[in-house]
Amino acid sequence: MKVAWVIDALGRGGAEALVAQYAEAARFTGIELHVFALRASGGSANATLLRDNGIPLTWINSRNLRDLRAWRLLVAALEAAEVEFIHAHLTYATIWSALASWKLRVPMTASLHVMPGGKDSTWADRARERLMCALLRARAQKTVAVSEATARAYVERGLLRREGLEVVRNGVQLRAPATAAQRAEARAQFGIPEGARVLVSVALLREAKGIGDLLQAMPRVLRTHPRTIALIAGDGPDRQRLEAIANQLGLRDCCRFVGFLEDVSPVLRAADAFVHPSREEAMPGAVLEALAAAVPVVATAVGGTQEILTDGSGTLVPPRSPAALGEAIVAAFDDPQGTATTAQEGRARVAARFSVGQWAKDLADLYGRLASGCRPAPEQADRGIAAGLRVAVVEPVGRGGLIQYAFQLCRALAEQRLQVELITCRDWELANVPRTFEATTLFGESDVKRRPGQTGVRVRPFLRLRRAFSHYGRWLRLLGYVGLRRRYDVVQLGDIRFPFDVVPIVCLRLLGVRLTDICHNVEPFAVGGPRGGSFGFGSWSQPLLRLAYRQFSTVFVHYAVNRDRFLARYEVDRDRVVEIPHGNEAILEEVASGEGAGALRADLGIGVGDPVVLLPGTLSRYKGVDTLIEALPSLLDRFPDARVVIAGHPLPDFDLARHKSLAAALGVHDSVSWNTRYLEAQEIASWLQMAQLVALPYRQAYQSGVAHLAQTFGVPVVATRTGAFAQILEDTGSGLLVPPDDPPALAKALSGLLADDQLRREKARNATRAAHGPFAWSEVAGIVRRRYEELLADAIPPLTREGSS
Repeated sequence: MKVAWVIDALGRGGAEALVAQYAEAARFTGIELHVFALRASGGSANATLLRDNGIPLTWINSRNLRDLRAWRLLVAALEAAEVEFIHAHLTYATIWSALASWKLRVPMTASLHVMPGGKDSTWADRARERLMCALLRARAQKTVAVSEATARAYVERGLLRREGLEVVRNGVQLRAPATAAQRAEARAQFGIPEGARVLVSVALLREAKGIGDLLQAMPRVLRTHPRTIALIAGDGPDRQRLEAIANQLGLRDCCRFVGFLEDVSPVLRAADAFVHPSREEAMPGAVLEALAAAVPVVATAVGGTQEILTDGSGTLVPPRSPAALGEAIVAAFDDPQGTATTAQEGRARVAARFSVGQWAKDLADLYGRLASGCRPAPEQADRGIAAGLRVAVVEPVGRGGLIQYAFQLCRALAEQRLQVELITCRDWELANVPRTFEATTLFGESDVKRRPGQTGVRVRPFLRLRRAFSHYGRWLRLLGYVGLRRRYDVVQLGDIRFPFDVVPIVCLRLLGVRLTDICHNVEPFAVGGPRGGSFGFGSWSQPLLRLAYRQFSTVFVHYAVNRDRFLARYEVDRDRVVEIPHGNEAILEEVASGEGAGALRADLGIGVGDPVVLLPGTLSRYKGVDTLIEALPSLLDRFPDARVVIAGHPLPDFDLARHKSLAAALGVHDSVSWNTRYLEAQEIASWLQMAQLVALPYRQAYQSGVAHLAQTFGVPVVATRTGAFAQILEDTGSGLLVPPDDPPALAKALSGLLADDQLRREKARNATRAAHGPFAWSEVAGIVRRRYEELLADAIPPLTREGSS
């Protein structure tokens, strides 16, 4: 759909910044965006971002609201662009867009970014506001309120009717928490002395933003924490007055007005706390930005701020109360551990409720409904059958990629208003992460990861027997918990690991359980034995797996190439096999902690500027580690300081000694760093932040959570052309593909990206966009939810042979 965003200007406001953020995510929702700005903004960073993303931008250059020539230019430009829908932002743009919508007979909506009749408004502002609302009542089926508080304010003032408003909350890109090096660099940039506490506030400097209240609160803060510095970022009509107040209060040295910043990342990295003392708010983007960067927030309980800072994700104080504000800041400084926990909870809430991908998808859904003339159902029914649907997601493995996948899927399904319960083991690694779903620890502890060769030949059969008893003991507990209680509409299983799993799966079906499955690997992976380190079937396993998969009402498979392979292997009805993307690894951004990338480099003896190629994840034969080592001599010819870092736990099939001997024989032993232990979830971010590139020289794979991990952290990938890597990396422009088992080709691709900074940065940007676009969890959960609705509506039976009924 061709959608026009019309806005007053592209200057320095929060609404203007949203345009650039939306542009990055819109392409992944099927929206073809064209931006029209009524007034020019010289040197606008938002305009630059739009151009960088290939978004058409038209300047109308209007003088004022009475400029009929400029309005005619807008109408002509909208008509020439053949737009199918108009979305207006801010007052002037909304008035003109409503009139253009009437002239062109094109449906429209508008976003209400500010509260009505603000304290700073004049009688002329209020007159324009009344005109805007009158035109919206006449032309817009639905007007977008960015918070419930905004909708309520417009209704209470009699400006709009509640049935004509739809709440669509703005989104924000999740930021990686600042590393120690980034924090030190940011504090040095602003001249922060060592040991000082730093408060940050980002706002347009006008009375309604309450910066004067923050200045009045500072003496209370300084009595307890005298080495506190406040960085106030922003500009506006009240700047001189506020600077004079700071001088009168003796705050000249500790309150620094740093002006407007195109990028607020530096001040957020320097911050110990973020303060938002606003007296009125619709939906404060500055608070979302701070939470997304894991900065603790103290804010006033006004408007949409209260809808963000809930469930312990921040501290709320009454507005216009410098004393309460000062006490809250002191309390935050006095309890650094509790404050850090609050910051992580806030970051998790932003990821779950305010992602830019979910925001773009919600707007795309609204555009589609309004363009087709469909009015949405009441809010309680806006998710259809799924609103009360009860789902159990079963994942017995409590560590690594599988539980991380299950956690994020559960959270995304809960955001789709499903009642979700995760069934897992007692020692699952994300137990302390804030969540919006239930969790039941039904199973015993996860298997302890063993190093290859840890046990003798005579002992291994007994260990296998013990693990078999443990594995099928879990199935028995699941049969009792899920099969006999009948409390779920759908039970979602994960990978079917062993052929004899068909027995408990058939039992669940006989008990009347509606089963679905997420097939991560089309063929089972063999950990040990003669097929160890590969995917495939034993002589008798394929028929049993075929029977197992036919018990499911739906099997979700990652990506089209794997869906085709699944259908060929198991001969099931193709309508019951649904393609889904994998989903990003944002959870590992949320839980990030530890020593940081700089400390990791120091531990590994890697120089600050030395390029790092990382191969993370469990080590196995199919990962092609030897191919990467064989490619290293050619890479070192061009980049002598390059280091290859191999980080992950070895499986029994992986011969660590042989790989180290290979590196020694090729003379590259000193350029390879090994970390052969399991990487805990909270430390993975540091390893990714250390790397310039991620290498995945796999010999065989169906998909890879590691590829999505690299995209999440904006690291370009060089991988082999196998499985779904083409769809994950090539189609999104976030990586390069080479043939498997081809060290020269791998070395050439790695060298090419290291040598071309511009290309590498482009791949990195594409990686981040892909992670929060097509691979956002809202996309995955949307497909899964719709399939659940179909199952309940149509009572689809278990899978059958393709073509049968």
